[in-house]
Amino acid sequence: EPLFKDVMVALAEDQAGESLHDHLAAAARAFLAIREEAEGAPSYHLELAQVYHRLGKAKEGDAELSGLLARNDPDLTMDVAEVYRQLGIEDRARAILEQLYSGSADAALKKRVAFQRANAQRDIDDQEAWLEKADPNDPNVRIQKLENRAHRSLLAGRDEEADRAFREVAASYDRDA
Repeated sequence: EPLFKDVMVALAEDQAGESLHDHLAAAARAFLAIREEAEGAPSYHLELAQVYHRLGKAKEGDAELSGLLARNDPDLTMDVAEVYRQLGIEDRARAILEQLYSGSADAALKKRVAFQRANAQRDIDDQEAWLEKADPNDPNVRIQKLENRAHRSLLAGRDEEADRAFREVAASYDRDA
């Protein structure tokens, strides 16, 4: 895991070209070297899948993630969807979350999935529809709804209303920080 975090730091520092590829290749070799030791750890597979995808080895990355999905563990399924979202493969993330949502009878799980699904979408209408299915008492849901209202006000030219809503969002983030 520390090596993967080093790779992510390298990405954040905007390394490009061969240097970045070398870091990713080294991370892949390190993950493969410890495969036997870490085989049962889901985090190992989640991180290795990310390295594979970033190296352009989508087939190998998808195989790692598919193995995790086959465990039929809702929390792990949500983790897999988050990896796809982080990789920019949002359609796959949404599909995984929608399947989990529709296949669950657990109301609390459905609310968590709905919130994550809302954040795997850039379209504000779709996002709001999923936020309505999430837990209305969750402060994160409340903030996201308020942020959406602020964006809608801004787009509609209601600048003062947007300013008030954005100030409220900022105050919420400050309280939670």
